[in-house]
Amino acid sequence: MASTLAATSNVQEACCSEGTEAVAIYLHGNVAKALAEGLAATIKAQPKDPPIFLSRWLLGFVDERQKQLKGRVPQAQRERLLSQAFVKSSRADLMKQQGEQTVQGHVRRAQTDTLGLRASDTEAIEAFRAVEWVDEETVGNLLDCLKESVGATGVYMAKYEEQMALKDGSTNPVLRYIATDKSHTHMLGQCLREEEGITWDLFQEDETDKDAEELMKPSREDGEDEEGGPLAEEQEEKRWTSTDTPEAEADNVLKHKSVFVEEVLDNPRIYYFGLTRPGSYIAVSVEFNDVANAESVTALSKWLKGKREKEEKISFSGEQIEETSGTTSSADSTDGDLNDEEEALAKESSSLGPVELHSTPAKYILCADSLGQETAFTQSALQCVQTFAKEIGKAFVRTQREAVERQAYEMLNTSELRDEEDYFSELQQRCSVRSQELLEQLQAEVLRQLDEEEAEEAAQSEMLRQEKQRLRQKKAEKKGQLEGQEGYKDDAEREEPVDSESLSSGKDDEEDDETNEETSVTPPLSRQCALEAAAAQAALRAFNEEVLSQYKHRLSFSQRYIADSPGLVSAAAACALLLGHEASPLKEYSKDENSQWSWNRLRQLLTPAFAEAMLKFDPSSEQFRGALLLPQPPMYHLHLYKSNQSPHWCDLTYLQNLGTTETKRAA
Repeated sequence: MASTLAATSNVQEACCSEGTEAVAIYLHGNVAKALAEGLAATIKAQPKDPPIFLSRWLLGFVDERQKQLKGRVPQAQRERLLSQAFVKSSRADLMKQQGEQTVQGHVRRAQTDTLGLRASDTEAIEAFRAVEWVDEETVGNLLDCLKESVGATGVYMAKYEEQMALKDGSTNPVLRYIATDKSHTHMLGQCLREEEGITWDLFQEDETDKDAEELMKPSREDGEDEEGGPLAEEQEEKRWTSTDTPEAEADNVLKHKSVFVEEVLDNPRIYYFGLTRPGSYIAVSVEFNDVANAESVTALSKWLKGKREKEEKISFSGEQIEETSGTTSSADSTDGDLNDEEEALAKESSSLGPVELHSTPAKYILCADSLGQETAFTQSALQCVQTFAKEIGKAFVRTQREAVERQAYEMLNTSELRDEEDYFSELQQRCSVRSQELLEQLQAEVLRQLDEEEAEEAAQSEMLRQEKQRLRQKKAEKKGQLEGQEGYKDDAEREEPVDSESLSSGKDDEEDDETNEETSVTPPLSRQCALEAAAAQAALRAFNEEVLSQYKHRLSFSQRYIADSPGLVSAAAACALLLGHEASPLKEYSKDENSQWSWNRLRQLLTPAFAEAMLKFDPSSEQFRGALLLPQPPMYHLHLYKSNQSPHWCDLTYLQNLGTTETKRAA
């Protein structure tokens, strides 16, 4: 600090006395040597980030010089200089803070509430609370608002994933960026590995968190043993709350942690996806249990069905009790019996345990930076990012539970479900019968064509054999005539060129014959391949005629945010690939070839126009070689069946494999 003050005073004196020349002399004598040594050290080390390395080297150089100066300056003088520096810096900081508060305080006080939000932020959050499903687009729009609110350079959101290694099959944790503001779309699909960056500190459990969890646990004095009892039941009840639950209870399922780096250049653990620049960095984690899966829908549907059956039973028993109370004459004995029955009904109604949904831990991180800006983030900006992260987490929990509950109630409607199952069963039977008929017809036609082709090939082979034999006989006769004319030398000499030519011609013919014999004709497809192709064509035609054409107008995926099964996702992707759609836009991360299929994008693709295209699909036609882009009319359901009577080509497994391997093979 003393050297810094002395250097500052020297610069001011030089500027006042001798102007620019004096400044140049000062810089050459005091800065040039240190800078040259730093550049030499940077070139020698060859670091990944030269600016960061040089800045840290210069800071280390300054620290070393300060230590040397402290040894030379007397203790009293050193204390006096440090005291003056502290007073001066404190006054500067105080004046700076007062100036900022005076200029900006009155402007933001009217627009900012206790959470650090502006009026426009509140409107954006209210609109976000009304969304039916949280996807990349809705989150991106909210991040644009957050960027403007805190004055950030970039705002982006990452999701914790287990990435599988292709070599050994092991899984490695990564943070994949799934949503960004409009200026940072280049980060979509980028991954931050576990050993990179300070952001991973948000997932580390420290002793403070463990102590807090221990304090939040209910004591056993209230009641129960280590195995569980009412305490375990209370924890089970928290696994599911209806959509009518207040927001305060929904907040309990969320976990938040924060990381705030005021100056990224001072922290060596900051990882940069672009150029290294000064600025601040904020990261807030959002953790909750993800219940958006088919297992949760099935479990909740069964639970609701059991609940409805018990309610109907209780209602029926209550009616019987009322009838009995109206017809019984002995009032005393009847009251006792009625009370016992009512207690039994109440106990039976409360015996229904909580639903156990299948959940997986979900971890997200909301990040904001001010790289390249002169001002750093304030505590108000940190509070604003935390508020937005909390709202995003609450929206995830709410929309997932609403989707699970909605689809569970759809499954619960037994009358419609029974009608649908009967209808599907009928369509499946008709499809199986039609597929068997087409299979026998097409296979018979294929076998007939193969027999005709084999007979034609045999006839051509016989003709070629006879032609070759005739040529050999002709050559033998010509050779015998030439040997009979050896006695006539003059004629032989005159005919020698002709004979040579004929001999050479004969040799060429022999070579041609040998070449013809050696050249093998490409054999036709085997009978097994031909029969499999016929089976595939029969299955496709039967499904289109008996199932898809009959049910296409009743299909709807407008609110089916959760796929019924992983097989449905792969089958839908397979159909899209058959119609020429590109694979990358249908995946969660278009830049990653190994990324999973995006159900949110596939369900938007499945429309009545898509069904019409499948009905017109012809594997042998050239028009389906290119991409077929379809509009987006209303959505529909897609049901695929597996028949024991039909070949494996119409199995759901085949379409799943087709979608998984991105194969565009036609039947």
